[in-house]
Amino acid sequence: MSFIKGIIFTIISAFVFGFTPILAKFTYDGGNNAVTLTFLRALLGIPFLYFGMKKNKTTMKITKREFLHFIGLSFLGIGITTTALYASYSYISVGMATTLHFIYPCVVYFICILFFREKITLKKMLALVFSMIGIVMLVDEIRGGSALGVFLATLSGITYGLFLVYLDKSGFKHMDPFKCTLYISLFNIVGLFVFGKFTGELTFALTPLAWGLTILISFLTAIFGNAFLQLGVKYCGATTASILCTFEPITSVVLGIIFLSESITVFKLVGCGLIVLAVLLLSINNSVKRKKRT
Repeated sequence: MSFIKGIIFTIISAFVFGFTPILAKFTYDGGNNAVTLTFLRALLGIPFLYFGMKKNKTTMKITKREFLHFIGLSFLGIGITTTALYASYSYISVGMATTLHFIYPCVVYFICILFFREKITLKKMLALVFSMIGIVMLVDEIRGGSALGVFLATLSGITYGLFLVYLDKSGFKHMDPFKCTLYISLFNIVGLFVFGKFTGELTFALTPLAWGLTILISFLTAIFGNAFLQLGVKYCGATTASILCTFEPITSVVLGIIFLSESITVFKLVGCGLIVLAVLLLSINNSVKRKKRT
């Protein structure tokens, strides 16, 4: 049952992270930008995370070792990843940006093989191949003006893969997810405030609609995004979670078509099908194994 819970938590997280980019793009019309949105997302999510900690009766106290690890986790998980991904929305479609972001299962898989000697299994390899082919088929045609967007979205995928491995191997996946996400957010608030003021990218002159959507993004990502993802990693591991998260680009592509009038092609439909096949292959095989053990 723990593995099934991990699947459910990860898929919910993937849906939330696939949905919020649509809202993010709408906030840009109200004066928002990547740095401000990332900063406000972290800041406004603090009350929701603190409430979750209190409900779980978790202490705020952390060790010196945890303090140092939180610096690395915050730098990778929100600092670079989220800012780069949000910035890419200004240059390429939300569906394409989210899809390129999903090179991170490859990053996770190869890091775990090269540095942690994780066993190569046929089911994970097939699931990875299907998901990567599906992602390639979801990518729009790359034009000259979109090169920076492609770079930023790809960078976000690399750093996010590093973040997932760090979260898994450091032992932080066993920490209360609300506490872990809260501290990651706190470190990012400080870093992004300094960076935003230095670059002039931090602004609070947003329209009421942009403020409302930003608050909604903060709530969804803090509770159902980051916290549920950590629970997913805890119950089914970084490699499995990273492959299950491929529901995210499907969500972004479909909702991008509905709300942002982004294009749909046969290739995109086939790509979505391959990603679903990868997720089903991974989850069904693991469910059968666990039933045999009981």
